[in-house]
Amino acid sequence: MKFVDDGKFEVEKFEKAVKYFIIAQELAVDGSSYPTDKITKNSHDFRPLGLGYANLGAMLMSLGLPYDSDSGRAVAAAITAIMGGEAYKVSAQLASLVGPFPRYKENKDSMLDVIKLHRENVKKIQVEKIPEQLRYLVNDAWDAWTEALELGEKYGYRNAQVTVLAPTGCLIGNSLISTDEGLVRLTSLGNKKGEQWQNVSFKIMTDQGPKDATKFYVNGQASTRKIKTSCGYEIQGTEKHRIKVLDTTNNKLIWKRFDEVNEEDIIPLAVNTIFGDEKEVLLPL
Repeated sequence: MKFVDDGKFEVEKFEKAVKYFIIAQELAVDGSSYPTDKITKNSHDFRPLGLGYANLGAMLMSLGLPYDSDSGRAVAAAITAIMGGEAYKVSAQLASLVGPFPRYKENKDSMLDVIKLHRENVKKIQVEKIPEQLRYLVNDAWDAWTEALELGEKYGYRNAQVTVLAPTGCLIGNSLISTDEGLVRLTSLGNKKGEQWQNVSFKIMTDQGPKDATKFYVNGQASTRKIKTSCGYEIQGTEKHRIKVLDTTNNKLIWKRFDEVNEEDIIPLAVNTIFGDEKEVLLPL
C-alpha cells in the first residue's frame, strides 16, 4: 500500500525498496545463525535471500480489483515479476563488487537458464486483464529481468535465490502424525509455546518412505477448516494446508488445499496407521 498513489503503483519507489532490502539481507548472511550445520553451509555456499511482500490483498481492493480474479492475478504477477527481476539485478550488481556466491561457477549455466525462463514468463502475464492505467507494470517487469540477465551474464549473481513467498499451511495440535513410534499427536512432537525451532529426532512417513525429522517448527496461528469424511473421520488444518485427494479422471492422487476440497472429493487414508481401536477403512480401488 505504501507504493500506491492515486490509482498508480510507484515502481521507482518499489524498486528502491527492493534494492535496500536485498543489500541488507545480503549483509546479514554471514552474521546470521542457522538451525543446522547443513543449512549453515548451504547458506554460505549459495547465499540465498528471502525478500517478499505483504498487503497485496489490501492493494488490490484499493484499486477496485477482486482478490480472486484474472485482473487481480495479472497485477500480482506483474508486481511479483518486478520484485524478482529487480532483486536479481541488485544481486548481479553486488557480484560485480564482491564476486558471485561461492558455488556460482558450477551452477552458472543452469542459473542463467532460470533467469531467462523468468524473463520469458513475463510475456505470459495477461496484460489485457490489467487495468489500462497499470499496464506499464509489465514493461517495467520485462526491463527488470532484462537488466538482471545482462548483468548476470557479465558478473554472475551474489545470491542463488533472492525472493520467497512463504507457504502458510499448517496442521492443528491434535493432528495425528505417522512416525516410527506410531501415530502421534502433533503437540507431543514439540512444544507449541517453546522456541520457533526445536531439536527433535524421529522418522516421519512420507510418499517417498520414512524420512528423518530433525526440527520442530512453530508456525504461528491461523484460521482452520474441518473436513469430515463419509466414514466419520475428521481432518482439520489451515485453509492453505494441502492434502492429497483422488483425481477420478486418471486414478491418481493430487494435492488440494483445504479451502479447495469439496463434497465430491475422495480422501484416501493411510493403511495400517489407524489410531486407537482397529477399524475398517474404505478406500477407492
